[in-house]
Amino acid sequence: PEAEVEAEAKVLGEEEQDVRPAQFDLPFDMIRGNIEESLRRKLRLLKVNIAKMNDLSETAHAQRNNDELLASLQHQLVECKKIIAEQEKLIQYSLYKRNSLELPCDLNESRNEALRDELEEERSLLEEQRRNMAAERETITQAAIEIDQERMQVQREKRDLEELRLGLQALTNDAMGTNP
Repeated sequence: PEAEVEAEAKVLGEEEQDVRPAQFDLPFDMIRGNIEESLRRKLRLLKVNIAKMNDLSETAHAQRNNDELLASLQHQLVECKKIIAEQEKLIQYSLYKRNSLELPCDLNESRNEALRDELEEERSLLEEQRRNMAAERETITQAAIEIDQERMQVQREKRDLEELRLGLQALTNDAMGTNP
């Protein structure tokens, strides 16, 4: 049916060029059939053109959808390639680790970065521990100095008490008349 309509549209296009303005000067009763037939042809031609436009619109819409789908699939492909590359690196790493061989350069760099981060973290922990140890050392040193001063004070007091006891014993012996 579409081929027939298109063929008729071509014929209509050619016939329309043969329409003369003089026909419209004739009485309506005489040209009524021609006018109705001409209008029907023009409506069919219009319908054919609308159908063509709809087909073109649908084709363009389908093309846009295909383009979007293609872009999405290309993005997924790139992501999959990245994942595959990372998996290959991990497989190489595990194989090299098992065989205790040197790692490839790019794996060495990523491993070095990880080790560098670990070392940096350990360094900061050690620095914090060093500061804590220095503070504890200072506290212990102060406590030892205070204990030593208290021990010296106790020894002085003990010596003074011993001298006092000896002095009292000497007085007591003198008062009793006996010398030790």
